[in-house]
Amino acid sequence: MQMNILRQVSRTFALTIPMLNAPLIPVITDAYLFLRILDTIEDEEALTFEEQARYIKIWIEVLEAPETIPQLLEEVLPKLTKSTKEAERALVKDASALIERILTYDKVIQQSIYRVGKVMGTGMLKFLERKGDERVRTMQELEEYCYYVAGCVGEMLTEIFCHVGKFEQKKRALLELSDDFGKGLQLTNILKDIEQDRTRGVEWIPGPFRSENGLKKLIEKTRYFLHKALDYVCLLPKCEPEIRRFCLVNTLLALSTLRVLSNGGKKISKRTLFLHVILSKVVSYSNRMIQWCKNV
Repeated sequence: MQMNILRQVSRTFALTIPMLNAPLIPVITDAYLFLRILDTIEDEEALTFEEQARYIKIWIEVLEAPETIPQLLEEVLPKLTKSTKEAERALVKDASALIERILTYDKVIQQSIYRVGKVMGTGMLKFLERKGDERVRTMQELEEYCYYVAGCVGEMLTEIFCHVGKFEQKKRALLELSDDFGKGLQLTNILKDIEQDRTRGVEWIPGPFRSENGLKKLIEKTRYFLHKALDYVCLLPKCEPEIRRFCLVNTLLALSTLRVLSNGGKKISKRTLFLHVILSKVVSYSNRMIQWCKNV
């Protein structure tokens, strides 16, 4: 069930999460789905800010208070409109089973998921309170938002990778880069979805970067973060090729998306996606070849 929902809500992670070694696949899938419910509440256009604040605050505490889920679902589900995809509606309906699964994982994993949910939910509310052009006003605020919705996810993944893979000695160095890794992926998504977001009245690009030249600068900033992501991959133990490949494919797809956007396109081709999946098998064992990928 969880993989079926994942395939519907995220084609990219449905492709890359199965690349992980077996013990990590259900854990990372459920962690992603847990956070995706926060995204669903954030994106539902019919909810007032007060409703979003209430539901987000309840959801980020459900691992500590799972008994609140039935009441939450009773309130949220009838308020989901066409702005929420059917797959995301199915995800919300499955919330009780999702939490039951997460509560079977060991405490380190549970606490990591709980902590990132708290950071993400609190950060979302800070920016949801603002409307339209006022949501993000400066590059500093954009980076702050990207930390709340993606940088902290990079930290969570690092904690889980190190714990399950038993390479805690690498954790500190990896955490220093995990924030930039998450920011790079999120900025890529923002750049890719500019038109789609604007049609629903949401603007994530700060005013000074909305010109053609400004967007070029933002693309270069994003590429810088993604190059940091490749440095992150190089720090992962070579005896963990599955984790390295998972991170590498996500980074390569983002870098190629930036190249397409720079040339006036909108998304990468299926052929490019396939080539990156193949390329990742070849280069994931070699730090030198991973660094070469900065040319992508």
